Amino acid sequence: MFLGLLYVGLALVTDSVYVLLASRLRRLFTGRLTAGRLPQVASGVVYIRLGLSTALSRR
Repeated sequence: MFLGLLYVGLALVTDSVYVLLASRLRRLFTGRLTAGRLPQVASGVVYIRLGLSTALSRR
């Protein structure tokens, strides 16, 4: 029972940290990056990288 409560408590703490970090990063990036060309270039780079990794992967 104790280990189960410990697991739930740790999950609650880590999830809360993720939420707080995500909200802080959202406020940081909103407005500054959405107006420029950087999001378009970054998403293009991600798609190209994913395509290359798919094409070069071996099964």
